[in-house]
Amino acid sequence: MKTQIFLATTFISCAAAAADPQSAETPIPSYFRFDQDYMFGTQLWAGATYPLTKALGLSADIYVPENYPGVSVDSTGAPKLVNSWWGEFDIGPALTLGPLTVTPMAGIAFDWAAKRAVAINAPQLYTIINLDKIYFESWVWTVLYSPFHHPIYSNYIHTRNWVLYKATKFLGVGPQMEFMYNLNTQGYGVKGTTAAPLGGHVELAFGAGNSLGLFLGYEMSRRVRAMNEGAAEGRLTFVHNF
Repeated sequence: MKTQIFLATTFISCAAAAADPQSAETPIPSYFRFDQDYMFGTQLWAGATYPLTKALGLSADIYVPENYPGVSVDSTGAPKLVNSWWGEFDIGPALTLGPLTVTPMAGIAFDWAAKRAVAINAPQLYTIINLDKIYFESWVWTVLYSPFHHPIYSNYIHTRNWVLYKATKFLGVGPQMEFMYNLNTQGYGVKGTTAAPLGGHVELAFGAGNSLGLFLGYEMSRRVRAMNEGAAEGRLTFVHNF
């Protein structure tokens, strides 16, 4: 998941760069990402895009979050939510046509402590449009627990979308909207909207190949605000492109 574009000092994406054939001396375009956000706490990502043709690459990544829920049983044998040792692998083609890059992906997640697969992460879709002064990025992913028969979880779909105006080669600013929706009611799950923040996104170039991102949003759903006892949601991001 998330082998997508993040702003570097020249606002050029590693996925777009991966569209060009690489020489034997040139490393595969890759990245490392660190997030801390309102959904899953601290998260680590790493991925790369392997060039196949001028317009087609193969993207793969791993994802390790701090705060994904797991499942266990209590003293009566009933299921209960616990913290999991979540590890995820995703793979998919990256198609680049001019300023547009589209990457559909599929993945599988494991709970290493429970020693089992826990979710299928598909379908996923990542879309980037990188113009001279405008940068757009969209994530859509689906997490399905039901293939592994975990009735305590709800399957869900999540999307985040932002548009940045490149004020300088070092600074991008613009709006961001996110949305998370539980597809069914199972166990502790609540069907319907579980997050819908709307806010602003600032992206700063931070040395060669690095970027810092800040998203701050206001939760638009009154029910979610009441459930979370607050309205502010956000994310800090650091990305290094190799």
